[in-house]
Amino acid sequence: MPRAEVHGYCWPQSAAAGQRVDLHLSAAALDGGERPVRVEVARVGATRNVVHTETVDVGDHPTPDDAAAKGCGWPPATCVDVDVVWPSGYYEVL
Repeated sequence: MPRAEVHGYCWPQSAAAGQRVDLHLSAAALDGGERPVRVEVARVGATRNVVHTETVDVGDHPTPDDAAAKGCGWPPATCVDVDVVWPSGYYEVL
């Protein structure tokens, strides 16, 4: 069974310890409602270290034609608090 596509972006794109990052996500659901999506945040370096996981319900939001210039305007599906124990570095969200 193929995986459903999940699209998203975070804001802000950079954050310091103690700050919050909003994850704006969109995923098509078979019944037109929301679908559960697993979110994983990992620090990427010499090794990949997962620091946060959760499952959130994500709605299907249209991508505006002018999204590249004005953004999508999707509501946050979840917020991730940057833990003060997370080391500085590059983090990816899957």
